[in-house]
Amino acid sequence: MAEIKSTLDLIMERTKDLTLTEEEKAAIREKEARERIRRLVSGCLDRRVDPEELAAQIENGDRNEATRKREILKEELIGRLDPERDNETILDLLEETGGMDTTALRALLAGYREERERERERRRYLFLKRMEEKGISGSALVSEPDRDPSWRAWLEERAAAFRRRAAANLKAS
Repeated sequence: MAEIKSTLDLIMERTKDLTLTEEEKAAIREKEARERIRRLVSGCLDRRVDPEELAAQIENGDRNEATRKREILKEELIGRLDPERDNETILDLLEETGGMDTTALRALLAGYREERERERERRRYLFLKRMEEKGISGSALVSEPDRDPSWRAWLEERAAAFRRRAAANLKAS
């Protein structure tokens, strides 16, 4: 009588002579490292993982591996920067764990916020001017740029430009 084989048995039988190339092994290690660092960064930002634990995991391994992990860490942290939120924890992790000088990133964030406020004020002024031209005025008249789709589109475009500059800053460091 024929033996009934499980799916796993069939897969194991068909793949027993397959081996991974060095490039495939390196790609798998890279993917695993990225995922592990992503989880550790999430834990640090959620305050479930101590930054010292993150630093220990980054430094674990040989010199080349630790250097590559630091680069992955910097990419992950810079990818999480959001110019509309408080980024102090991310910047601190970049400095303390990634060994990165964040002066330029802090200047980028400040520049983004200044530009945003200038544009918000410009839009408020234009709104009030248009209302005045229509004969509408008074202290109850309030501009709400956050409800304007063109304002949201402007913010998204400026945030994308910020992220490009932050990524360029990483490459320059």
